[in-house]
Amino acid sequence: MQLFRPESLGQRLIGIQVGTVVDNKDPEGLYRVQVRFVRPSGDVQSAWARVRTLMAGKEMGFACLPEKEDEVLLRFVNGNPDLPVVVGGVHNGKSKPPFDNADGNNDERIFYSRSGHHLVANDKNGGEHITVESKGGKTKVELLSKDKAIKLTASKDIVLKVGGTLKVEAGADMELKASASCKQMASSKLELKSDGKVDVKGSAGVSLKGPKLDFSA
Repeated sequence: MQLFRPESLGQRLIGIQVGTVVDNKDPEGLYRVQVRFVRPSGDVQSAWARVRTLMAGKEMGFACLPEKEDEVLLRFVNGNPDLPVVVGGVHNGKSKPPFDNADGNNDERIFYSRSGHHLVANDKNGGEHITVESKGGKTKVELLSKDKAIKLTASKDIVLKVGGTLKVEAGADMELKASASCKQMASSKLELKSDGKVDVKGSAGVSLKGPKLDFSA
């Protein structure tokens, strides 16, 4: 495969070229790709092409590099074949989109990664929600507009870790339920307080242990 170069200084490539990504490991680490596209002389390979993104700045921006074999749209700065830029990507019959809009309502906006992690914003009337889901759906975060709720789902563990104070406040009821054991531990002091009644129940018994137990009414 030849590296495409103009035959003369006057040659320019105007408009959009449709091509296929053949390499995305930029030797200079500039997040570029090389693209194979068709010219009258046959298949040619571009110079390393920068990739258009939603935002780009010094060590900041949106990073989403095309995969090898992805079909992309290629343009050239001022028509110069040595200055290619990938301006977008397109699906095709082989690389189909993750959402087909079969009902014609166009309700979903989707970002899908190669392995299946995805972010979905659904605008269906009455069922609006945002979902962040990992591969296979084992872990999921849902923001439910109609229910005004946030739902966390994990097939194994959910861990919250903070360096300061963790506060949980409910406007109505709060319920903690475990199929096995439920523990509350504190290195210094553990306080249970209610403005109303406190009930402590155990179907197999209640055990209180300590070097000193104080009870007052």
